[in-house]
Amino acid sequence: MSGVRLITETLILLAMLLCSATSLGSELCPPGEFKPEEFEIRWSRGGVFGVPHGVTLTLDGAGNAHVRTVRLTDKEHYRFKVPPETVTDVIASIYRMRFFDLQHAYAGYSVRLEADGFFRSYESVTEDADTTCVAVRLAECEHSVCFVWPRDAPGDIVGLAYRLEKLSDEGRTEENQVLSK
Repeated sequence: MSGVRLITETLILLAMLLCSATSLGSELCPPGEFKPEEFEIRWSRGGVFGVPHGVTLTLDGAGNAHVRTVRLTDKEHYRFKVPPETVTDVIASIYRMRFFDLQHAYAGYSVRLEADGFFRSYESVTEDADTTCVAVRLAECEHSVCFVWPRDAPGDIVGLAYRLEKLSDEGRTEENQVLSK
């Protein structure tokens, strides 16, 4: 295994581990009720192969959103408000998809029939692909889900990730920019 591949695989694994969190137990998570200040969702997408880059959207229960974009040579920060009905819809989708029951990470697999007559599965490793993570905190419950390729993750989490990405894009306006470069 080449040194670059080993470093890349290690960084991808580290990113997925950093995305993972714990919960108090599925019987308590998610809670039946919680205060707006007890909710936060974080969507991130980034990679390290070639040029390190990434974007993160953090949204709280009061509708405060913060987008951070990092590239090799510059950083951008935006803050904006998200309407209460949008925050409510995001939270409702978390409950509908049973977010806290999802795996922490989804990876692609291939299956091959080997010469010895056995089928074997192999986890796909894509060195130059971005990793997407969605992390949720509801009261004392925390959980995250990460994936590289949308085809490898459940459709509901992929849909939520796309929705949060769209929110981050909509919030990136000059009037919302806090800091650049």
